[in-house]
Formats: sequence, structure tokens, C-alpha cells
Amino acid sequence: MNTQGLGVFVRQRRGELGLTQNELGAKTGLTQAYISQIERGVRRWPQPYVRAIADVLGVSEIQLAQEAGLISRQPEGKDGE
Repeated sequence: MNTQGLGVFVRQRRGELGLTQNELGAKTGLTQAYISQIERGVRRWPQPYVRAIADVLGVSEIQLAQEAGLISRQPEGKDGE
């Protein structure tokens, strides 16, 4: 799992939405400290909270999994053939 890449993505997306770590934590049931650790790549992805974090950030769980390196991105122009 690419915790660094995921953390950068979460921090960037949170910033785009104008959310503080406290606000993201409050909306997902995580503490500010835990959000900080996710963003710094110190903590592994909290599986029970994946959907909540994805919902708050306005992205899919698939996109989060791609950012974490759990699944690869489909090449551009491919439709699953």
C-alpha cells in the first residue's frame, strides 16, 4: 500500500474542499490526529472508514484504492475489452 501517495492525495483533496483536518475528522468519525497521520503516511488506511472518507472528499472508493496503490489505473482509452 502506498500510504505516502494516499496521504498526499487526501491532503490535497481536503485542501481543495477547504476542509481542516478537524472538519474531515468530524465528518468521518476519526480524530484530527488520525487524519494527520494518514496524510503523513504514518497510519495505514482505516478500512472501516474508507467509504466515509471517500464520500466527504467527493471521490470514489476505487479512486482512493488507486491512490493507495491497491489497484492499478485502467489505461486511458480502454473500455474494459
